Amino acid sequence: MTPAALQRLVQAVQTNCHIADARGAADLTLCIYLLQMRELYRWEQGIAALQPLPREAIAGWLAERESLWASLEERDYTPLPLDSGDTDPFNVAAVNAQLQPHGLVYGAGYVAAGRASFVLGQLERVERRGDLELRVCGIELARGLSAPPDALQG
Repeated sequence: MTPAALQRLVQAVQTNCHIADARGAADLTLCIYLLQMRELYRWEQGIAALQPLPREAIAGWLAERESLWASLEERDYTPLPLDSGDTDPFNVAAVNAQLQPHGLVYGAGYVAAGRASFVLGQLERVERRGDLELRVCGIELARGLSAPPDALQG
């Protein structure tokens, strides 16, 4: 995968993350919303867990994020640009079949209250556990508010 192709894929997955967040953030309790926003800000800015956060910067970021979400809330999810062509973002098996040789792993599904969730990351390893194939994600390249620790497909 070329760097340009990877960048297009990351942008498509991140757009889907933003759309899912726009549709689902209002369903969260205020406490969970603020905790998830704090962690998303840390991830986007590359701030370690124990480092203090710049309060002024967060306020501006929150306003920008909510404005972005308002502009995306009604959009359809973006197909993923893969070598085989545009692919449905919920066709996880087809996406991973194309990404695994490139050292990438993709996840999509629904979390609490039917909220969609997407993630794209570097593939750390693949393990077999009985009939299950476990793909372990290392560094996340695209993600949303929700960062579920695992997802079972099929």
